[in-house]
Amino acid sequence: MNSRDEWQSWIECLQASRERREKFETLWTNLRSRYKGASFDKASSGGSSKRQTDIWNMAASYVNTLTPQIIQGEPECAVEPMRWGEEFRLSAQHREYRINGFARQLRLKRVYERMFHSACWSCGLLQTGINIKTNMHAVQQSSEKNGGDVHVRLDWERSDRREYHDAGYPFVAYVDPYRFYPDFSASELDQMYWVGLEYFRTEQDIKSDPYFAQFADKIVCTLTAKPREGESADNPKGSEGPNGRMGRDPRRKWVRFFDIYCPSEWVEGSERVGAIITIADKAAGCAEVIKKVAMNYGIEGFPFIVYKPLWVEDEFYPIPLICQWDE
Repeated sequence: MNSRDEWQSWIECLQASRERREKFETLWTNLRSRYKGASFDKASSGGSSKRQTDIWNMAASYVNTLTPQIIQGEPECAVEPMRWGEEFRLSAQHREYRINGFARQLRLKRVYERMFHSACWSCGLLQTGINIKTNMHAVQQSSEKNGGDVHVRLDWERSDRREYHDAGYPFVAYVDPYRFYPDFSASELDQMYWVGLEYFRTEQDIKSDPYFAQFADKIVCTLTAKPREGESADNPKGSEGPNGRMGRDPRRKWVRFFDIYCPSEWVEGSERVGAIITIADKAAGCAEVIKKVAMNYGIEGFPFIVYKPLWVEDEFYPIPLICQWDE
């Protein structure tokens, strides 16, 4: 299969997953609105009324009461020595201090809270991996004329602006369910052939990143703003969408990419089976596979975790915890 045919097949797979997810997105949007409450919606639209203040927001009260019961303090672990003796006790204690200090450095408590809040109105998703620091920095021209220079920090952009850990250390990150594309041929993650992850990069970032050097002149950046979390790039909410006023930066334009994780794919020269395939959206005008790299995480399967407190048999998506407040 040539690169263009492979790109087309993956675009069709992602489109099928997106169409299946649409019916759940309506529920997620309604539940998030219930959590925010009428007062927040009025304030965000520039108006409010004292007589219509939403005092009894049951959905928000439920989430805010339940969260500290589930996420209690910073995650910690205990390491017990496998043998008797002072040397082994000290070794286990040293490892325990290192692991717990590392857990705090990864900001696991904050990540778990975001994941649990997402599970309350949609689906809780986490991603693991490793971001390698390069300290690469570049200066590019603005997307608009006379916009001045735009500075690019590649480590920050590659890690989706989560570059807060040491080089070579793993990360655990929250995944927006609107950016996650499961293979709906199965209902459980470990039974799927592939999953897709959507993300956005700027025009200046693409021109600076060696990963895209071969395709920088072929990729067309069409988005004037990056969609926010909890908002589908295919179905933006009015003026707050990717071409609207919210989140717009006149100096930058964005393009949508997909990383497709395939545990059954193999990259020539790799010692392990598993690949990450990167393609651009149709609007980018680059109808070919941009890169295919080995999924060398040292784990079997996908580097994702799905939290399903109220799971449904034969369905990938669970029942959101605050679905009783859906109208």
